[in-house]
Amino acid sequence: MTKEKKGGLSIPTLILGIASSLAFFLFLLRSDIAIDYMKSGLKLCAHTVIPSLFPFMVISSLLISSGMGLRLCRPFAFVTRLLFGVSEGGACAFILGVICGFPIGAKVIANMYDRGMITKKEAERVMTFCNNPGSAFVISAVGVSLFGSLKLGVALYACVILSAVIVGVAGRIFCKGKKCVSCNSAAIKASLSATSGEVTLFTSAVQDSAIAMLTVCAMVVFFSSLIGCIGVSLSGLGVPDAPISIIFAVFELSSGVGAFSTLDAPLSIILCAAALGWSGLSVHFQVTSISAGRGFSFIPYFIAKGVQGLVCASLAWAVLKFMPFSEDAFLNSSIWDAGEGARHNILFATVIFFTAAILGMMFCHVERSVCKKNHKKKIKNFQKGVDKSNYV
Repeated sequence: MTKEKKGGLSIPTLILGIASSLAFFLFLLRSDIAIDYMKSGLKLCAHTVIPSLFPFMVISSLLISSGMGLRLCRPFAFVTRLLFGVSEGGACAFILGVICGFPIGAKVIANMYDRGMITKKEAERVMTFCNNPGSAFVISAVGVSLFGSLKLGVALYACVILSAVIVGVAGRIFCKGKKCVSCNSAAIKASLSATSGEVTLFTSAVQDSAIAMLTVCAMVVFFSSLIGCIGVSLSGLGVPDAPISIIFAVFELSSGVGAFSTLDAPLSIILCAAALGWSGLSVHFQVTSISAGRGFSFIPYFIAKGVQGLVCASLAWAVLKFMPFSEDAFLNSSIWDAGEGARHNILFATVIFFTAAILGMMFCHVERSVCKKNHKKKIKNFQKGVDKSNYV
């Protein structure tokens, strides 16, 4: 018997069994609370989660299956290869994940891996930094609705994206000795040429996205009910608000940032940044369920998200240190209109996309120029070698 087993069970299985038993008795003792929070979770899915995610899931699936996603993200490939050491498929997953929010990044990776566009090793690498909260959630829900500051929401979103980039770069350095090989262009072209008819592509995208959306909503409803029962039980035992808020953030992102926002600034902002970087177990299980059945290892993903939470909190602390926000900035949430927030988010995502596209095309132009010069040098060296051999 190994050290990892006790009574015939592995340690992770034993922990899962104990946690499930505790949750079972908690639901029995607090069934009324569980039902109320389950209703809140269903309402959240109907009013927020499905409208904000389902269209993006369908469109991202169509972009990958039609090949248009790789073509649109090709200008970014040089930047992502330089930073993260991944192919244009990894660039596509990262960009769509940044713009649309989780779990779109995981959905894109799963689609590309199924079509042979990226390897398993690269899929596991990209998974560690491509799943992040979207601009709509961070800027509107956290920055404006919770703290009443558009400027703070943009700063937090920048911290989230920068922390993801830092984690991705660190992953490349850590993976330096283990080369992460991407699928070659021939494999990608073969996959794209094997696509079925346009109608089949559309119906498959809708069906696959509906199944993934059902999984996402199930996770949201379950964790909403669970943390509701935990929060009420701990409050009844006299546990302070801060530890309860941390427990909320560990399990579910929206509940965590909502609980942190009630604490005193600047601690509340730093903790919210940590929660945004970590994203919560509910999101992590959404990612793992969407990517399940492909043999991926999710240990690097969980480690990376924990590190990203710490990095994001550190960046938020630096922002507050060097760019302090006035106290009255957090008192104006009532002036924000939902339609105006949506327009700002669309404008913000559009500016990011086109700015990165322009930079990517500039990098590609530089890269092509360098490649042409190197190619000419090789031809000249080869010709010199041939000329010399004629005199031998």
